[in-house]
Amino acid sequence: MTVRIKGRQEIAKGVMAISFDTEGQDLNFKAGQFCTVTLINPPYNDNRGNNRFLGFSTSPSDKSSFSVTTKMGVSAFKKSLAEITIGTEVEISEINGRINLPEDKNQPLVFVAGGIGISPIMGIIRYCHENSWPYNMTLVYSNENSESTPYLEELQGYAKETERFKLIATMTDDPGWTGEKGKVDAQFIKDHFPEFSQNLYFVTGPPQFVPGVFKEIRDAGVPVQNIKMEIFTGY
Repeated sequence: MTVRIKGRQEIAKGVMAISFDTEGQDLNFKAGQFCTVTLINPPYNDNRGNNRFLGFSTSPSDKSSFSVTTKMGVSAFKKSLAEITIGTEVEISEINGRINLPEDKNQPLVFVAGGIGISPIMGIIRYCHENSWPYNMTLVYSNENSESTPYLEELQGYAKETERFKLIATMTDDPGWTGEKGKVDAQFIKDHFPEFSQNLYFVTGPPQFVPGVFKEIRDAGVPVQNIKMEIFTGY
């Protein structure tokens, strides 16, 4: 599907939200999924190619437009994405993803997002907000510092709005942060989730984050079938 870039905004240090107009086409995806974004004749090229997997950060309720959130970098793709003209056409394909809401709405959900892994989780959270929070969910959101943490204020607002959504934000290298500062390990899971084995866990983020957190959750005693993960690469 060909869509057009509608807008672009830096929402945290080094993080950009990019919106697209589907121009009357219905784009069908589930909350928590991602797509492949391919640039057409980009101004910069390198051996890493002109496409990336990017998570939908908006609810699937709106069929006419959508957004993705991405960490900017030095690759040709990211430089092109940051500079190409608003209104430029791009290709959207390969909608997929394992981070999907279960049919059982009574299942307690724990999302563990590292950095830009928040993108598809935002799609889920916004979808649940629109639908009056049908699930009980907790977001564990790990970043180095609050300056580079996208959507932090929005998430804090949701946590104040309802008891069905809890936010545990942890900053591993931020002297001014007064909240959690620890890394997400087995003890962290046990401390925050006394009934940890009953939750369904979704882990998203970069390659250096996801496998380690998956292992820590498993080491805490969570059955492996209760842990799903999605790794985002290609900065």
